[in-house]
Amino acid sequence: MYHDFYGPSQIWVNISRDGGATFGAPQEVLAAPAVTPGTVEGTVVAEGYTLCNTVPAGVGIVPPGKPHAGRIIVGWIAADLAQNASGCNVTMVQAFHTVWISYSDDGGQTWTPQQAFDAGIGHDTSTPFVAFTLDRQGNPYFGLTVNASSNPITCSAESTAGTVQSDPSCEYDMYVVWSNDGGATWDGGGGLIPGSAASAYRVNPIAETGTHFFPAIAAGNPGQVDVAYLRSTGIVPTDPLGKADPGGCAGPGPANGNPPTYPPACQWNLYGAQSLNLTKGTGGATWTVTPITTTPMHIGDICNLGIFCVAPSSNRNLLDFIMEAIDNHGCAHIAYADDNTVNKLRVANQTAGTCL
Repeated sequence: MYHDFYGPSQIWVNISRDGGATFGAPQEVLAAPAVTPGTVEGTVVAEGYTLCNTVPAGVGIVPPGKPHAGRIIVGWIAADLAQNASGCNVTMVQAFHTVWISYSDDGGQTWTPQQAFDAGIGHDTSTPFVAFTLDRQGNPYFGLTVNASSNPITCSAESTAGTVQSDPSCEYDMYVVWSNDGGATWDGGGGLIPGSAASAYRVNPIAETGTHFFPAIAAGNPGQVDVAYLRSTGIVPTDPLGKADPGGCAGPGPANGNPPTYPPACQWNLYGAQSLNLTKGTGGATWTVTPITTTPMHIGDICNLGIFCVAPSSNRNLLDFIMEAIDNHGCAHIAYADDNTVNKLRVANQTAGTCL
């Protein structure tokens, strides 16, 4: 799966039916008639949200012998109708607050779109981007970092008021949303769009303040999930749209081109989290969170504007990559970039504790 960058920014798939020797023509996952009766209107709604700017999250295929076997599921994030009406924007300055999937049960001929979650205007999930996976039964999950508790206008004003941001309601935290029925309904539904989640699972505890970026996710049996992320104790400043300011963690002062409202250069460490009971719902699920690195693996900014990270001291040394997988025993393995201690790709391997 992929998106086009200077077209309508839609999500596309090319499918091979001969083991990868050849691929068919591009297929837009919102253009074909929906499989599920009555969801044509849903297709139109999804088009309205995603026609301007999208960020792909991932693709999965439900394995044989499982419910919805053979179902192709693709995931992405997008903005909203109001921002799209002001003009399509490839600079990534929009807040990508809506999370989507589209699935096909007939080998990609037709597709059914479904919104998974809407964090609300001014709450950005592209920090940087989101993680996507399927569990052993073929149910989809998203891992996302979002400033879900913030008031974008208030937090922006605080970020430009002459002091370093210290309001924990303005921080980006780690969240998960999932579906236990193959993508049709998310966390029991209740969202504005039927089937979408009304709320997400907060992963990091309230006491773990700071900025949480770079989600990675892996799932075992339904409701059992491992999540990895990077955390700094500093709270990155944000703009009125709810986006993190480019260069916001690079350190304060005019010497490096940044205002004094930026915090000291952020020190980032890798964290792992696990829940074995998402089936209890967002109010009942519990999480175990483990710091993994003891020496920061990155110091400074993490910019989420892609190729538009050109502001003073904005930094894309980590590019867009962190990944997590579980082995045959259910133990977690996290691949991440380290540009502070070794300037190489590293992997963290679970050696103790509960495996999925």
